[in-house]
Amino acid sequence: MSAELETRVLRKITLRIVPFVMLLFFVSFIDHATIGFAALAMNKNLGLSPSVFGFGAGIFLLGYLLFEVAGIFLLGYLLFEAPPNLTLKSSARLWIPGAVSKADSNRC
Repeated sequence: MSAELETRVLRKITLRIVPFVMLLFFVSFIDHATIGFAALAMNKNLGLSPSVFGFGAGIFLLGYLLFEVAGIFLLGYLLFEAPPNLTLKSSARLWIPGAVSKADSNRC
């Protein structure tokens, strides 16, 4: 690959993919950070000790680690026969409205 072509490809990646991935990392961080806020009400309402809540939160995050990325690649391969990057984008586009709708779920 020539140096000019390599520079163009890296520029396209930087301008198109990196901002989207940064947004996904930010939204994922916000999603994981809300577990701590949920502990305030859940421990009181359910009578959980902090160690039991921490264990449950650890299992929740372990599920993310084990199934999220593997599920995206498997779904892209089996159902859509599309590249995983397209499947990841559509998965994020479906997940973000769900996460936003849950942000206001306590208000009735």
